[in-house]
Amino acid sequence: MRGTIITAPMPKPVLPGSMVSPSLLATIIDMKYNKMMPLYRQEQSFVDFGIDISRQNMASWVVKGSEKWLKPLFLRMRDYLIKEDIIHADETVLNCLDEKDNKNNYMWLYATGERSTHRIYLYDYQKSRSQKHPKEFLDGFSGYLQTDGYASYNSVPNVKNLGCLAHARRYFTDALKALPEDAISTKTNAHS
Repeated sequence: MRGTIITAPMPKPVLPGSMVSPSLLATIIDMKYNKMMPLYRQEQSFVDFGIDISRQNMASWVVKGSEKWLKPLFLRMRDYLIKEDIIHADETVLNCLDEKDNKNNYMWLYATGERSTHRIYLYDYQKSRSQKHPKEFLDGFSGYLQTDGYASYNSVPNVKNLGCLAHARRYFTDALKALPEDAISTKTNAHS
């Protein structure tokens, strides 16, 4: 054995064909989502330390790392979510720069109630506002579904739909604005 060099086997890469380490990938994702630092600023920050990592590489690592390492966690959290008694759901328009047709995309949000055993917030990116998205995402859920009343949520079977008081208040205040200025009003605590 004298004079023989023994080397440890190369560790398996976190992303095959990539130089990114688990700690670097975790740092990039943490900085992007928890510290609100976009990839172009991370790229500049790395340059300040003499490290050349393009934002295109970081973007690719974030996507591939999420698909490989975070998707199983996401699916497990969804399993816990649909076992809850109450789920809050909403969707919002999301404009994506790299979408070819430039039409609206949507981010669907599903969350447990604040008194839930497991506090879960899951985001589901979709290219449409179709009723199939909440129906598929909430497959297996049979509790109370609180929404803004958007019709797509009515496609979810075996749920009891609940309205949103913030939206109900908005309709009430809009109705008050429609009254003529000389209308007699009574001051209440119901509106501000």
